[in-house]
Formats: sequence, structure tokens, C-alpha cells
Amino acid sequence: MKDMILEQIKQELHEAEYFTIIADESKETRKKEQVVVALRYCYPNIIHEEFIGIAEAQSLDADGFSDTIIRKLRRVYANMENCVGQGHDGASVVSGHFKGVQKKIPEKTAGE
Repeated sequence: MKDMILEQIKQELHEAEYFTIIADESKETRKKEQVVVALRYCYPNIIHEEFIGIAEAQSLDADGFSDTIIRKLRRVYANMENCVGQGHDGASVVSGHFKGVQKKIPEKTAGE
């Protein structure tokens, strides 16, 4: 069922063209950091916010968080050139303009 839902999101993303990443981190009961990733897009003339995954963060720095988000995005083969925004909390590791996740994701996916 999960694969069918992700396949539907993939098809809708292809037709919608533009999308926004929504991601946040939280600690779960075993004190592990997790990253939740969703996408927001318009298809067909209806706004969708679709959950695409949750994963344990590889590390607590911008590289680890961005790698985790990118892994989830690749499950739906999102074309990063069509990413028009990112929504995160205000933590400096995420939103820093020079070294944060918002900066790392476009750098790591350039040309995909």
C-alpha cells in the first residue's frame, strides 16, 4: 500500500511540476532524532500536503538532516529544480543561510 501511495504522489508531482518541502525533526522515546518529510504541491487545482516519510537522522548537523531529507525525496523522484520553497522550524542547523539545511539541499541536488 505504501508503494502505491508513493507512486501516486510521484505521478501527481510530475504533473504538478512545482513543490515545496516541509520537514521537521523531533526526538522519539528512545532519544533518537527523527526527520519527518512532507511535500506541498498543487494538483489539479487542489493544494496537497503529502507525508512521504519519517527517518532517523544520520546526524544532528545540517549535512545529516539534509541527507535524510534527500533520501526521502528520492523515493518519489522529485525533480529538485522544481522545488520552489522549504518549510522548517527556526533552528539554526536547519534554516541557516550559509550552512543550514535550506542551503545544503540545493547544493547537494544540483543538476538532478
